[in-house]
Amino acid sequence: MSNPEASSRRKVSDQKLTRRQMLKLTGATIIGGGSAAIFDKNLAAEREGKEMPFVIGTLERFELPDLLYLTVATDSDQITAQTIIVKVLESTTISRGVQGIVGDIEAFVSGDQIVAEGEWHDGVFVAVTLMSLYHSIEGEIINRKQERLETTSGIILLTPDTKAAATEGYKAESLDDLSNGTEIAALVWNDPVNRVYVLK
Repeated sequence: MSNPEASSRRKVSDQKLTRRQMLKLTGATIIGGGSAAIFDKNLAAEREGKEMPFVIGTLERFELPDLLYLTVATDSDQITAQTIIVKVLESTTISRGVQGIVGDIEAFVSGDQIVAEGEWHDGVFVAVTLMSLYHSIEGEIINRKQERLETTSGIILLTPDTKAAATEGYKAESLDDLSNGTEIAALVWNDPVNRVYVLK
């Protein structure tokens, strides 16, 4: 029941999702077949209509009711950075990690990695969508304690919303079957407060 394709993957990697992937992220699922992978259930969906500019940054602070200050990389190597101001509107859709849709920017905390989609106006980025950044990671389970997976890429917490699903190269596998030595790939939210990866 092993999956040669999955078992031949590198055990550890960490990369940011593409813009399309981030915009489609509404929850994660676990899939596998001897080895497991965790992917977003809506990842394959394509956004219709015009693509809008977006920014990715780390929250420094916010000013109520509508301003966030983000540190953003100014080069592809992410060596240099600058602070930008993001403004939300009453109509802005705001989503944070496993909380999902939230009422305002107070749900975010310093250190949150955020994606904003919108337009630049007079040096301020006006967001129509504001959401947590998800990362793609791979690793091997070292130890499992109930819903807490200690992996070679860090600690991953499963939630009641994490469900089994199939995708190309994998069949659905029960979450109960994930155990030490299982290799997984995951789309995760990095919780800056508890310093763990979380699956919705």
